[in-house]
Amino acid sequence: MAERIKGFEVLEKYREGNTGWLPLIRSAYCVYPKRNEYGEVNIGWNAGLLERNRPFFSMLWAVDCITMLTMYFSAKGIEDITAEQAEKMFEKIGYYKRKNPDGGSHGSLMKFNDPEDGEFFSFNVTVGVEDEPAEIEGGNIYPLKTLNDYNSENEKGSQEEE
Repeated sequence: MAERIKGFEVLEKYREGNTGWLPLIRSAYCVYPKRNEYGEVNIGWNAGLLERNRPFFSMLWAVDCITMLTMYFSAKGIEDITAEQAEKMFEKIGYYKRKNPDGGSHGSLMKFNDPEDGEFFSFNVTVGVEDEPAEIEGGNIYPLKTLNDYNSENEKGSQEEE
């Protein structure tokens, strides 16, 4: 089972290096607007270890009365997994589980290339639609402001060192 670290602890350990981990998506170190140019509202974030050496970064966001949880992780060594397998990986570490495992979609899985860090997956799970009850349990997040403050502070610190 993956080590139980999350949030800033993952970001800090990854930034320090020497973890032996696979790449963490660069957007974990971005400053996010409350609302982007597509009208999506960025709500919160988290990070953790999906496997012993595979960090993930998650974002909770909403658009048009639909709330989504997107998890990003390296595709290295698991290039051919399915959305159902990805969901089982997140359930195995206890990050979230479906309230109705037999109903609905297992989410959508998309592979994309980051020019510097290789292939990543974007795994999107519907959390809720309009005023209906949430479709998952868990998927804990931290307020977006805490990530933006952390990344702004670290960005300033690295600029001051140059």
